[in-house]
Amino acid sequence: MTNLSRIIIVVSMNLKSKYNFLGNNLAVDFTNTEHIAHGDVVETLQNLNDFYQWTSEAGLEAEAFSKTDSINEVIELRTSLKELFVSAADDNSLPDKALKTVNHYLLNRSETQQIKKIDNKMFLEPKYKRLSLKRLLGVIAHEAAQLLVSPQLHQLKHCSNTKCILLFLDTSKSKKRRWCSMDTCGNRAKAASHYLNSKKS
Repeated sequence: MTNLSRIIIVVSMNLKSKYNFLGNNLAVDFTNTEHIAHGDVVETLQNLNDFYQWTSEAGLEAEAFSKTDSINEVIELRTSLKELFVSAADDNSLPDKALKTVNHYLLNRSETQQIKKIDNKMFLEPKYKRLSLKRLLGVIAHEAAQLLVSPQLHQLKHCSNTKCILLFLDTSKSKKRRWCSMDTCGNRAKAASHYLNSKKS
């Protein structure tokens, strides 16, 4: 997992984020921007302002989006990644159309670097620190591609709560993680089990 995969910026100590950062991978967290609440699918990326907020909380620096940028591009990439990750978690063949879409967005990733001099020491750093929408999507596509070609892909799992649609990369030592979060689905399962046991006794 690269250093881009998990840098969480706390926006406010008093404001709970509407985004889930539980996937242990940037691209997986991106697919989790759509989730279930009270039985309904919740879309947290309604517009580019939402995506800007998500990128900030994910540790990416975005430049101001242009008038030609569209949330449709964001949703297109997310939809393809979700199809690929769900197929992988289910041990199914990866859909070719979704792979083609990810390859398209991979073209937007720039690795351009420049030399920076600090106190007579030379460093290489990315030329673009603040990323355009296309470069942001390129970074996410690259993170996804690295996972798709990695042995870690077999550690991609669904939350065991059948009413939850979140995915996560199981990086636990035992590889027995079952829930997207113990604070939510894990606790609900424990409470349900406790209730059933109390009814039996």
